[in-house]
Amino acid sequence: MSSSYSFPKYKPAEIVDALHSYGIAPSPNLCAEDVENPRPGFVAEVLELFLANFVWYAPAAPPATNCPVLPRSGLISAFACFGGHFACCSDEPDEQLQFQALQALDNPEHHLHALALTRIYRRANAFLQSIQFRDLNLRDLLRADRGRVVYILSALLNFLHFRQDRLSVLVPIVQEYGALEERQKELRAKIAEVSFPSSFLTFFYQI
Repeated sequence: MSSSYSFPKYKPAEIVDALHSYGIAPSPNLCAEDVENPRPGFVAEVLELFLANFVWYAPAAPPATNCPVLPRSGLISAFACFGGHFACCSDEPDEQLQFQALQALDNPEHHLHALALTRIYRRANAFLQSIQFRDLNLRDLLRADRGRVVYILSALLNFLHFRQDRLSVLVPIVQEYGALEERQKELRAKIAEVSFPSSFLTFFYQI
């Protein structure tokens, strides 16, 4: 299925710089040559780091399919969507069963890599689908060529750039909102201090 997510393609050097900037480069020595001639599993490594750093994953938590920004949900919810981690992935029952089933095999460690790769694919694909990128396949995680690496990582980086732009707008608003809320609490406390006790008012009206 083709993607409905339109985005510009980046040059290998630009991709490498952005991966380092966002902390999702598989190696501190990653260079443009690694994008030009990607090794097997390169895309999977980047996606795994992206999931760990930008997509919240908690096995004990129920899956959430939507961004927490809802009508009249407030600025904090909007900030949580862009500034926090996206709650779109969690352990699925069938994945837990697959791990349990491995224990019945003679050499379960031989299958762990395939299972781990499948988990990365399912979670990464779920997130990419949520931003209207519908063109990831399992082969991309195993052995993507240069064109596919540039295409997939450009989509991912365009989202991260968009997220960063929105954060630059949301952070000052959320900070101002918090300051106003604290000011409101202070004013309420002062009003409570200067308000006459009800017993005093009763005495005043009796006079």
